[in-house]
Amino acid sequence: MYKLILFVMLNLMQQENYQILSTENLKKILKKNGRTFDFDYQLETNKAFIFVLKDTSVLFYPNNPDAKEGFLFKNKSVLDKMIIDDFFPLQFSLGRYLHDKYITEIKELNIDYFRNFLFSTHLFKKDKDKKIEDIYNTFLHSKNKKWELAYAISILVMEDYKLKHNAKWLIVKRYGPYNPYFEPYLYTNDGRVFDVFYIMFTSLMKSKFPLDGNIRFLESNYKYGIPFKNYYIID
Repeated sequence: MYKLILFVMLNLMQQENYQILSTENLKKILKKNGRTFDFDYQLETNKAFIFVLKDTSVLFYPNNPDAKEGFLFKNKSVLDKMIIDDFFPLQFSLGRYLHDKYITEIKELNIDYFRNFLFSTHLFKKDKDKKIEDIYNTFLHSKNKKWELAYAISILVMEDYKLKHNAKWLIVKRYGPYNPYFEPYLYTNDGRVFDVFYIMFTSLMKSKFPLDGNIRFLESNYKYGIPFKNYYIID
């Protein structure tokens, strides 16, 4: 009953304060208002194009050709509220890297979530006491490679490396066409930044390199200093 009430309330709020429309319909609204693509400003976060129309309604057009929906807000204050909340009620898939699927888990770096997920699967349910190298190799030679498993193993490999080398998690906040997502990196005490996730995840899905070979490759591919603007560090 609670979910039904919440659903009805959200729909009433949407009808009153904003509409979710296809980009084709948004283009028609712009045309009716005598507007071309002369947007008034862009959002700093998701880089969406914002148009303030004659009746004070505000049109949100996504800055991504693959994003097929946007918003028509009742007024600017409704848009500003979503900007403050850092959330727009639309989803967009980032594809195989899955960062958008695990937004909360990466934002808070919930290692237990990925560990519990991995050991609940058929392939690894009996492997809780195995070393990460053994888990990595089991998946590497598996015929049924799933993106979600590769993601979880990559996170656990990163955590193992972090503990052995006294490193820290460096979480980078980025934006899709609507909402934020988070990417995990490792940051060492001597100022190196490793894109461990990309190297491990790609290797698990596409190659047969053993873990120690990937670690050597990782340690030869790094950046000194933090090259990101929007990030935070987790011990």
